[in-house]
Amino acid sequence: MPTITETPTVSTPPPTSTTAPPIVVTIPAPGAGEATGALQPTPTPTTPTPTTANHRATTTRPMAASPPGPGIAPPVPPPAPAPTTAPLSFVPGETDLRAALLTPAELPAGFADAPGAIGFGSLADCPILADDPPGATASVTAAFVDEAAGLTMTETLLQFNEHTAGAMATFATLPTACARFDGSLLGIDLVFTTAALSAATVGDRSVAVRMTIATPDGTVLFWQDVLVAAHGGTVIMVSMVNLTGDPATIEAVARRAVDKVSARW
Repeated sequence: MPTITETPTVSTPPPTSTTAPPIVVTIPAPGAGEATGALQPTPTPTTPTPTTANHRATTTRPMAASPPGPGIAPPVPPPAPAPTTAPLSFVPGETDLRAALLTPAELPAGFADAPGAIGFGSLADCPILADDPPGATASVTAAFVDEAAGLTMTETLLQFNEHTAGAMATFATLPTACARFDGSLLGIDLVFTTAALSAATVGDRSVAVRMTIATPDGTVLFWQDVLVAAHGGTVIMVSMVNLTGDPATIEAVARRAVDKVSARW
């Protein structure tokens, strides 16, 4: 850290005289016949020639004073301290991620909190969805349900920092790595097939897939859309189980989730 040192004391030759002669100004008394209240011409002061007999260099701190008189240079202000090193980039932790999750008020009408819906199904045979890709330093999840429309939605925020590109590359392999796998929901055996989902880019980059969920005999029950987007070192994953197969809702919610995160960091 830069430091500020005091100006060294300058040694000055000893004065040749002990005290500078005082300056005496004599104001004449009013003459006979002059009114005491009358204005008198202002005498022009004579500036004494400055001497160095009684001046010594000092290192005292500057103090507020009246403007310098004629022939006296103003004091030079001390140099400004050098700027400090810029702070490190902000890295959100779990508390920051949780504050950036969407709330029911920010979702389409009809959704309410549904914490019990987290982990209600088994995706163990798709490791990419069952476990976070390596490198995550924090993660949080929220779940919501619209019972009237038969929709269940989850949002997960994961902090990957410098590992974000690798995590997004892993999620991009979902259509091939999890093309078909077995799972369960409420104790019912199901078959999941995964394919790329056409969606606009959200955030810095994004991946969207659709999982068709059917019974072992091939009867389609519903769909699960997953959109994963990156914003800086944060990955935002929105997943929605629906009965209609309409992808418009997942894209709109994912965009809103990214906007909320980007408003904070």
